[in-house]
Amino acid sequence: FDAGARRTFLLVGAKGRRGDELTRRLEAAGGQVTREVSVDVDFVVVLAGERDAEAEARLGEATRLGAVVLREEELRALLGRSP
Repeated sequence: FDAGARRTFLLVGAKGRRGDELTRRLEAAGGQVTREVSVDVDFVVVLAGERDAEAEARLGEATRLGAVVLREEELRALLGRSP
């Protein structure tokens, strides 16, 4: 896994500090984090916690457009840190 390959990530779900931390780590590795669903999104990261209807809709749309879904703990493992 190479986030530095200019991968684009969309974080969905309960955000807060975890989302901020993951955004910093992804950007430090060369990845890009977006808030918009588009065909440019490579990965949708489902953050731990409750998801509202908007998060569910964004997840569904991004996967329909071909994005790969990762759970937060999977992304953390790929970034070299276990949850």
